[in-house]
Amino acid sequence: MPDTSYTLIESSGLFFDLSPRVRLQFVGKDAQRYLQGQVSNDVRKASRTDSIYVAVMSAKGKMSGDGFIHEIDGGYMFDGEPDFRDALQARFDRYIIADDVVLTDVTDETCQFHVVGPALPSSSLAHLNPVSSNRLGIPGFDIFVSSAQKDEVAQILKSTYATGTASDFEQIRIEQGYPRYGVDMSEDTIPHEAGLEERAISYHKGCYIGQEVISRIKSVGKVNWVWSGFLTDGTEVPTGEAKIMLDDREVAIITTWMRSPSLEKVIALGYVKREYTTQGTVFTHQGMNLTLTPLPFIKR
Repeated sequence: MPDTSYTLIESSGLFFDLSPRVRLQFVGKDAQRYLQGQVSNDVRKASRTDSIYVAVMSAKGKMSGDGFIHEIDGGYMFDGEPDFRDALQARFDRYIIADDVVLTDVTDETCQFHVVGPALPSSSLAHLNPVSSNRLGIPGFDIFVSSAQKDEVAQILKSTYATGTASDFEQIRIEQGYPRYGVDMSEDTIPHEAGLEERAISYHKGCYIGQEVISRIKSVGKVNWVWSGFLTDGTEVPTGEAKIMLDDREVAIITTWMRSPSLEKVIALGYVKREYTTQGTVFTHQGMNLTLTPLPFIKR
């Protein structure tokens, strides 16, 4: 992974091909009302020019997935993690009962790109209807077009922005402290534990699946686990999930490891038991010290 990602963001900007993501289209006069009852954020805030980030939950308030929603002709587009294509479609389809909503998987017929920095799209992209989004902790925008237009649009983007790789995307995501569903979050995750409260949850939109649990957490004001960052003194990058024990008690879970090109250190993301979240607390794992550090790792 290059250590010039942020330099490129500041100068020319970076664009990423996110076409593998699943794209589900919801069209019909009840599309907004239906989605309001399915996701954690306020769908009324999604527009043709602005997307919202949402959590999709079970009735127990645990996550079934996450994604972004923006408005399209006659309804809305949802895009989520590609590995959960079938599961997300089944989850949404299960609750379409008497609603005037048609759910269509348009993943194969469409593609999408994401651009970070400069803040405004170039004038050459205006006809492609850019949609603002914050996928990486850095303001950016998305472009959704048909698969037939993919190569043409990619060439337009290359004429203005540097090309970002999947590794660049992961580098920025991790350094900005953003969790990823399927890596850092699972069907056992409560959104608050993953630090999603400000990004993904509206407390004023009315009822939705999982809302009862979310409201109860707000009333109690605390969760058992807290999404956290760690700076290490290690030289090797561990792989896989790691459970940190103290006096035979699990006090932290590391979900992501990476050597940060920006910090020239091994960094990690994960969860810490609430009572151990004092900044500067040091944990140990396989002879490596992990110091609890505020997120994001790279301030923007």
